[in-house]
Parts: sequence; C-alpha cells; structure tokens
Amino acid sequence: MAIINKFCLNSENIEVIKALDQDGYVVFENIFSDYEVNQIKQIFYNDFPKECIKRENGSSILPNASHVLENFQDHVVLNKNLLFAMKKVFNNEEFAYTSHSDMHINVSSPWHKDDGGGKYFAGLDNYFDSNICKVFKIGLYLRDCSKFGGLTIKKGSHLKKDIRFGEEQYLPSKAGDIVIFDVRITHKGDSKSKTGIISRLIDKLNFKEKKQNISYERLSCFFTFGLNNIYTQTFAEKNMNRQVIDKSDKFLSMPKRFRSLLIENGISVYF
Repeated sequence: MAIINKFCLNSENIEVIKALDQDGYVVFENIFSDYEVNQIKQIFYNDFPKECIKRENGSSILPNASHVLENFQDHVVLNKNLLFAMKKVFNNEEFAYTSHSDMHINVSSPWHKDDGGGKYFAGLDNYFDSNICKVFKIGLYLRDCSKFGGLTIKKGSHLKKDIRFGEEQYLPSKAGDIVIFDVRITHKGDSKSKTGIISRLIDKLNFKEKKQNISYERLSCFFTFGLNNIYTQTFAEKNMNRQVIDKSDKFLSMPKRFRSLLIENGISVYF
C-alpha cells in the first residue's frame, strides 16, 4: 500500500515542504471540526443554489465563490486552522490569496492540470522547472473519502508537462481534512469513474476521458494560495479572467470586507 503524505498542525514545516516539493501534494488531517463541516454543508444547501450554474448532467458549480458568498469567506477561506496550515506550507514566508475559488456539487473531472494548459502561467515558460513556482490548491471534500470520492493524483507530476507522467495514487481523506496540491500536478476527481487498469490504458493510448456523472452526493470546495511572487500573481490574473467568463464580471472585484480580513491575517491580495 502506498504511503500517503499526511500531516497535522503539529507537523514540522520542513517535512510538509519536502513532501510538496517532491510529490506535489499533502493531506492535513482534522483541519475542520464536525461542527465546521456542517456549517459548510449549510452553505451548499442554503446559499449555493441561489448563485450556482447548473449543468445538463445534474452537476452544479459556483466559480468565484469567495467573492460571491460571505459565508464561504468566513467559514472556509478564513478558517484559523487552515491558515495556520498554509503558513507551514510557505514556511512563514509572505503568501497571497489568488481569488480563485470554486464550489462543486457532483462534479468529476478526468485527468488534467490546473495550469490552464499553460495559459495561467503565460509568459513564464520555465514554470515546471522553477523552485519558486509555489501555487497550491486546497481541496475540501465534505464526506468520508477513505475509499472513493476524493482526489487521485500522479505523484511527482507537478514537475513534468507530460500528463502521462507519474504513478497514480488515490488520496484517502475524511470530511474535516484538506488536500493541498500543486496546481501543476496531474489529477482527477471521483476515483470510481475509471478503474486503475482502464485509467492506465487510457494514459498509454493517450485518449481523453469524458467527465463522469456522480451517483452520490459529492460536495467539494477548491481555492488557491501561492507564494507572493510573479508566478502566483500571473496565475491569479489569468485564472480570474477565466472565472469572470464562467460567471459574470460583476464578481471580479474582491469584496472590501473580505480583502480587509485577508490583509489582517497577513495574506497578500491582487484584486
């Protein structure tokens, strides 16, 4: 059985950073309490339906959630344990909130990288080789994903452009855990969408998988922080352009209250 890079708030910064540099991901356990997980579920049940985009396959998404929903700001992005974990990730160096944030219901994506096919790092041709390209997405899955329903990655693939590179690894997690992964890593959603054998065959033949329908409730949140430098700023600007197209340009500007709270917590912002 593969060893999973699991950490807690008492873990040493150097061990967290080593795992991210080498493998491209870490799992922090017990960041959100059961009560806090339930609070976030209520955002999905009460706030999300008013703003989300519904898809034909029955899934729903809300791009730019942190600019749209105040409860998402308070109960997700600004969670104290989560921010403490991020300080470990960046070894207490200055980091920034990119403004990227999504809420998903029953969404499952095939193998991909969150670099926009290179568009999110336009003009930075060396971003797979740079040791200061540290843009990390946080995945929060509001269910027990010990066996399925969580994230599958290709270990070490954040250092290679080729989407076929890397050993496939499922990352089991619990409802209050967070998965932190490099936006350059090759990953996919629901592990039940394809078996490991079929998935590897698809990789070898270089076929593209189609998005799969989900047969159970899968609530997930994603948002992104990065080391405060040109890589993170470029990612933020290019990614927000995409999110505005997905939703509406009225959501581009960060709410003043949210901006102030991020700055109060020592987090840089670009919008």
